[in-house]
Amino acid sequence: MGDSWEDEEYEVPSIAVNISSAPKSFVDEEDLQQETSAAVSSGPSPAQLEALKKKKELEEKNLAQSLVFALQEKETPEEKKIRERKLL
Repeated sequence: MGDSWEDEEYEVPSIAVNISSAPKSFVDEEDLQQETSAAVSSGPSPAQLEALKKKKELEEKNLAQSLVFALQEKETPEEKKIRERKLL
């Protein structure tokens, strides 16, 4: 009994290759244009950016105001007089 490589009727097993997962060896111009247009269109619009900016500014203003109120709640009457004099 010989080895399988000595057998004349031996068939080489086939290997299944998934072509879709194979790496591309070149860049297709159409694919490149689609990728860049998708990247550009997926970003926020200028109106959305402006709305986000205004929202952040309003949140910061509200946070600063709540911090001031919290500090004023804890101040003594003497500290209150000093603060009011500085405002005038």
